[in-house]
Amino acid sequence: MKKIILAGLVLGLSFGSFSQEVEKTNQKPERIKLVTGGESKSTVTTTEVKKTQTPAQELESCETQLSALNKKEVYIRGNAEELKLANENGWFKNAEKTRAVLVKRIAELKLELKK
Repeated sequence: MKKIILAGLVLGLSFGSFSQEVEKTNQKPERIKLVTGGESKSTVTTTEVKKTQTPAQELESCETQLSALNKKEVYIRGNAEELKLANENGWFKNAEKTRAVLVKRIAELKLELKK
């Protein structure tokens, strides 16, 4: 009985190893496709997206961005490590520029919607 089990085990292992070798020889390596800068698909630019938005949608988007900017500043000022990193990277200067642009655009959109 032991000889039959041993023979079955040897046959099973040999068939298993043989089938793995056959699979390896039939498979070809996967080719990598190279894409250069000029071959990519064209995407919609942000200026084109802004043209398709209604003034009400753009106003809501600008207000959301301004709210997110304010929340992020509150978080950064509450965390000493983040405050140090933000000061080193000039985040507050960029945030003020962005805030000024958003406030100006919100005012323009509100005037446009009143008309």
